[in-house]
Amino acid sequence: MIKGKVIALFSAGLIVFSGCLVYTSSLATGKRGLNFDRKGLTEFPAEALEDTSLTSLTLFGNHLTELPDELAQLQSLQVLYLGKNDFSVFPEELCRLKSLRILSLAYNKIDSLPPCLCEMENLEWLYLNNNRLVHLPDSLGKLKKLEQLLLKRNSLTKLPKSIYGLSALQVLDIGYNEITAIDSSLASMKQLRELRIYRAGFLISVPESICSLRFLERLTIDNSVVLPTCIFARQTNRLLIQTTDL
Repeated sequence: MIKGKVIALFSAGLIVFSGCLVYTSSLATGKRGLNFDRKGLTEFPAEALEDTSLTSLTLFGNHLTELPDELAQLQSLQVLYLGKNDFSVFPEELCRLKSLRILSLAYNKIDSLPPCLCEMENLEWLYLNNNRLVHLPDSLGKLKKLEQLLLKRNSLTKLPKSIYGLSALQVLDIGYNEITAIDSSLASMKQLRELRIYRAGFLISVPESICSLRFLERLTIDNSVVLPTCIFARQTNRLLIQTTDL
């Protein structure tokens, strides 16, 4: 469950190692992680490459623009936070991290995603919010273990058909984009629990197929978007419909 993973990730013990913060996360199977948040780094820290058994690494709030080829040595890495750096291109070195489960590249300047993204077959959480994405590759639909996909505040005009094949997806956030339509294939996202489409674009209506999402618990949407009448019967049970941003 998503909630359980969040608790695991943040119930970490802290120690000091080589001048940086080190934590042990149960999500990372009890092994050490490194924290280089807000260190003013312009280059990837060499210390992070010394221990190939690392399972979690956070580099939030630095000034990184690229990653070293040697990153591929970290084949045990499961959690990687690269948010709020200066990436303008999705670093393809990430595609070689086969064990990665959680990846955040939020708050960068990335405008496209590479085809090799489909090689990251163990990804469960992918945070790409607050970038400059204008389209998504079809390869995104091959991430069959993906549970959370955050795409808020980009410049997307449509979603690729393949994205509706993400059958394990539980949270989808496409708010603050320029999307004009959602395909009826939305019904294929059978595990979806939370759908955020507030200010997603010039949406006029949502397809009736949304009513077949029996696990849907939260829908965040503009007042002006027309919802199928069947959805209001669902609202009396578990579904919460919000017309304000989160």
